[in-house]
Amino acid sequence: MNLINILEPLLFSILVSSMIGYNRETKSSPAGMRTYNLVCLGAVILTIISKELSEATAQAVITNPELKGIISADSSKIIAQIVSGIGFLGAGTIIVSQKRVKGLSTASSLWVTAAIGIAVGLRYYLLALFSSLLVVVILATFNKIIPFQSLKNLAITISSVETEKMITEYFKNNQITVKNLTTKVYTNEDRKYYTNMYTIKPRHVTDMHHLIIDLARIDDISSIEILDV
Repeated sequence: MNLINILEPLLFSILVSSMIGYNRETKSSPAGMRTYNLVCLGAVILTIISKELSEATAQAVITNPELKGIISADSSKIIAQIVSGIGFLGAGTIIVSQKRVKGLSTASSLWVTAAIGIAVGLRYYLLALFSSLLVVVILATFNKIIPFQSLKNLAITISSVETEKMITEYFKNNQITVKNLTTKVYTNEDRKYYTNMYTIKPRHVTDMHHLIIDLARIDDISSIEILDV
C-alpha cells in the first residue's frame, strides 16, 4: 500500500464521522465528535487490514497452489467482529433511569458509524457519504418533523391529601394524562410530607413551564421537580 491509499480512506472517515459526531456533540450526547471519529477510524483500519490479508492470502495461493486448503483469510470474520465489538461501546452509552431508557440514539448512531467506517475501508465512498448524510438528517430532524408526545416525570412534595386532590383536578382540567403515580412518605419535625412522582403526558413539550408555574400557585406544595425520563 502506498501513502495515498492509506491516507485517503482514513481522512475520509474523519470527514463523514465528524458530520454525525457534530450533531451528537450539540445534543450533549455521552459520546462526542472524538468518539465518533475514533469509532469510524478504527473500523476503517480493521477493514483495510482485513482486505489486505484476504488479497495477500489469495495471491499466495495463486503463486503456490499447494497452499490451497491450508491457509485462508476470510475478511468477513473481522468485519463481523467490528459489528459485535461496537455493541459493547454502544451499551455503555445507554442509561436506565426512572424505568426509562436513554442513550439509544447515541448507541445506534455509534453502531451505524462503525458500519460507515467499514464502507470507507472497502472504498465505497459514495455509500459512506450518503449514509452519513442520512444519519445526520434522521438525528437532527425526525423529532421535529414527527410530533412525539414524550412522557415527563414530575416530583411534587406536599403535606396534605387535599392538595393531592387539587393537583389531580388541575391535571384533569388541563387534559394532562397521568400514566403512573408513586408516593413516598417521610417525616420532618413531626410533620408528614408526601412526594408524589407523577408520570404525565403533556399536550405539548412547552406546556411544562406553564404547568409548573400554575402548580406553584398552590400554597401547600413545597417543591416541584422535573426528573429525567
